[in-house]
Amino acid sequence: MNTKLSNKEIENIHSEFESIFSFEEESDEIEIEANLLMAKFLSEVQKKTEQLGVNRKVLASLIQSSPSYLTQIFRGQKPLNFITLAKFQRALNIKFDVTINGNERMSSLIDDAHLIEHLNKWFADQNKGEYFKIVKNLNCNEGIHDSYKPSKKTNHRVA
Repeated sequence: MNTKLSNKEIENIHSEFESIFSFEEESDEIEIEANLLMAKFLSEVQKKTEQLGVNRKVLASLIQSSPSYLTQIFRGQKPLNFITLAKFQRALNIKFDVTINGNERMSSLIDDAHLIEHLNKWFADQNKGEYFKIVKNLNCNEGIHDSYKPSKKTNHRVA
């Protein structure tokens, strides 16, 4: 029995392996990346719920959702959205931090002050005069929660 592969066989294996990780369309690649991002967030939520001994039914109740909706999200049948992420943060008393990693292998942590400045500018640009007030509430028992409240003030920004 000969276990040595010829150069052509190695080339064929390499070609087949490369085809597994290549995409015919960019939209397919973006969908995979979105699913991986979702999985990262959900993995952290799952770890925290296991630590706390919280099952999906209880978690659904905490975020005012249905257990079936959570099951669909965790199975990847429905997309995870930012509203649900914010609800997870509140219900589990956690905070997701965002880090940007570029090709230069440098990381930049987005701090709250920079985020608030960016959101204020974006809301002002998008809503043409309708501004949003970003209020930080500190509750000693539950931690820090951000809430966004619309304000009808048109002459100045409230932050």
